[in-house]
Amino acid sequence: MQLTMNDIMNFDLLNSARVLSGGKYLKERYVEWVSITESPVENFVRKNELVLTTGIGCEQNIDAFEQYVQDVVDSEASALAVATGRFIYDIPTEVIQLAEQAQFPIIEIPWEIRFADITHEVMKELNRRQQQELKDSEKVQQQLINILLNGGNLDKVAQYVGKHIHAPVLITDKDGQVKGSARQTKEIRFEWGKLRADNKVPHHTFITDDTTHHPLHQKIHKLDHPPWKIVQLPIIQDIHRVLGFLFIILHSTHPLKDELSHFSINLLEHASTASALWFLRENAILETEFKLRDDFVCSIAKGDLTSWERISERARLLGYDVSVPYVCIVGHPENLRAMYENSDQIKHTSYEKWLHSMVYYIEEEVIFASQSLEKQLLMTYQLDEIIIFLEATVVSRKDSVHYFLDLLERRLGNLLPGVVMSWGIGRVYDDELKFAKSYRDAQQSLEIGRRQKGPGQRMYYDDSKVERILLSLSENEEVQQLSEAVITPLINYDQVRQMELVRTFIIFTQHHYNVSKTARSLSLHRQSLLYRLRKIEKLTKLSLVNPDDLFLLNLSIRIWLATSAPEDARHYIYSQKSVIE
Repeated sequence: MQLTMNDIMNFDLLNSARVLSGGKYLKERYVEWVSITESPVENFVRKNELVLTTGIGCEQNIDAFEQYVQDVVDSEASALAVATGRFIYDIPTEVIQLAEQAQFPIIEIPWEIRFADITHEVMKELNRRQQQELKDSEKVQQQLINILLNGGNLDKVAQYVGKHIHAPVLITDKDGQVKGSARQTKEIRFEWGKLRADNKVPHHTFITDDTTHHPLHQKIHKLDHPPWKIVQLPIIQDIHRVLGFLFIILHSTHPLKDELSHFSINLLEHASTASALWFLRENAILETEFKLRDDFVCSIAKGDLTSWERISERARLLGYDVSVPYVCIVGHPENLRAMYENSDQIKHTSYEKWLHSMVYYIEEEVIFASQSLEKQLLMTYQLDEIIIFLEATVVSRKDSVHYFLDLLERRLGNLLPGVVMSWGIGRVYDDELKFAKSYRDAQQSLEIGRRQKGPGQRMYYDDSKVERILLSLSENEEVQQLSEAVITPLINYDQVRQMELVRTFIIFTQHHYNVSKTARSLSLHRQSLLYRLRKIEKLTKLSLVNPDDLFLLNLSIRIWLATSAPEDARHYIYSQKSVIE
């Protein structure tokens, strides 16, 4: 309990002192320090300070004494004690009236009472109360920790706080979802839902309350919602991470210092710390569960688990149903690094921490999309790929994936504007290796899609037949040698002369070998195009009027594009619209 002027006036030492003004406000005047200050005051007096004075320098000047008292009042001191009998014999009526109007206590003390004795008694009492507060604080801290050690949840923490401050208490996660509460009525529950829906709670900007010096108030935010005043305190892990919030719902409009005593402030501080420990423990449990699930999904995707009995047992322990058909979807974020470097976050956190947050947001949206479609889901994020196994219905499997990705990308577009995702979609299998096979298809589709269509596109395995044939042919050593012998002279010439012979042939093929249409598409003069075509014939030693030579040249370019790096392939394909789509 804080020391007040009423407590000080009950000291035996001050039995002969008289209260001349502000007597009914003594219980509201808190004292944190005591000083001896004579005129001029300037900035030597601070808030909640008991000021002792002899009035020296003001004995012959009422105006000077009035100004001195006014300065003490303006400094927000607790009270002014004037020793009379040497410099000031009688405190002027004008001064008493001034103080009364300001609701400010002036105490007259006999000259015989030494200031040193007053200072000693006040400081002794302050120290005694501080020691008691420290003991009470340690007791509260231990009791809150014991609640958690004995298996208690945030409801128990909230109930402990509510019991001591006699007010409803809510403990929420960082999004305002209630995790623990005490004294929560139906009215509070209803209004809280409205406040969350209107994004009024939680508030993510903290302000300093100007009614107290307690450092905890640096973190407090107050929300006026008549007839309530809601006090919000963050539950933090560190300066960059808020785990949740502690809310106190008050019914009056009094200053915060009157609603929450010094003990209550300490109680809230310890409750915030205990709640942080609970969130960290729960997060550790969740992270362990997520890791087990990630490892399981990664294992079945890559074929590390081949026994269906083991797959089924581990799935059961993790809460998965693997008996239904699944289709694998592999997503690749294309531009997260660029988004990070173009954001303000680069100044505040590392890319790894930022990426962890972005992956969390993406996974949350994946879960939301699957729940919206009432589909079961298995998911993990590994090496810049998000691997999704989505429950596939027997009918319209492709449409289900399409709707799922549409919903997911709409929500990602709102949450992470500018993010670009590429997708590969596999087939549905019914055997024991259905997950590994579908993942293999999806990953291959993703690679083909990024190479042939560019970033931000979707490629279904069933739509990549031609590309898969080309990839299969490229694995034949003789085919690889023949195609390289044809394409290498063109690539080398393009790199030296920048004539774009490969692109010219692609567009020429697209327009069914029509010279006029090709020239218009490339914005070339007809003779310039013919020169390029002759150069292609000369370098490859193939004739563009011979069907077999045309086939060989076209096949060689297609195989090279299918096996080259995605950025190289897109350079040749997407600088102009091509037939390879």
